[in-house]
Amino acid sequence: MLDDLLNIKLTAQSFVYTLVLNKLVETGKGLKLPANTVVVATGNQKKYSTVAEDIAEPL
Repeated sequence: MLDDLLNIKLTAQSFVYTLVLNKLVETGKGLKLPANTVVVATGNQKKYSTVAEDIAEPL
């Protein structure tokens, strides 16, 4: 479970995007989560955080 997704810095968002959507742990090395793994990401509305970042629309 990834909590407070909006607080992830822009530099780490590509990792989260790859993990959530493709279940890849490390791009390039092919480390993939098992097929039955469920990745849950949560976040609050941006107005409730003073450190929230803009995130990619698919996230």
